[in-house]
Amino acid sequence: MDEQRSQGSMPAATPMAAQPDMSKPALGGPHYAGGWIRFLAYIIDAIILGIVIGILGSFMSENATNNLGGLIGLVYVICFLALKQQTLGMMALKLKLIKEANENKMNWWAVVLLRQIVGGIVCGITLGIGFLIIFWTKKKQGLHDMIAKTYVVRE
Repeated sequence: MDEQRSQGSMPAATPMAAQPDMSKPALGGPHYAGGWIRFLAYIIDAIILGIVIGILGSFMSENATNNLGGLIGLVYVICFLALKQQTLGMMALKLKLIKEANENKMNWWAVVLLRQIVGGIVCGITLGIGFLIIFWTKKKQGLHDMIAKTYVVRE
């Protein structure tokens, strides 16, 4: 054996401990919501908003309805996410917006405005790719989630 060491051979490598698979949630850990279920929640919200805007639109001109529709949609999402961390579509599918651990001191209103306004603009500039990356990132985050340091989980 001493002869092998003197000739430069390396001792046998010890097997490394198996590393846990971090792409799957640990027991009791967060279960990140993927792209399809988040898209379905968005569709539910769009249907709800379509009904509300349709009813309001029956009392207003077409221009007023178009302008008001976008504003109602933005206020709906911002208020629900800031107050409940869920829209009605997310509630129906048991999804919830969560802040990353080191962001707990940040006000929900600031987080949601950053996520929806700044993050939404960035995702728009990327022609929607910022939303599509939800399908490939480890925590199922879009650019808007990364900017605001949030993620969506299944309850």
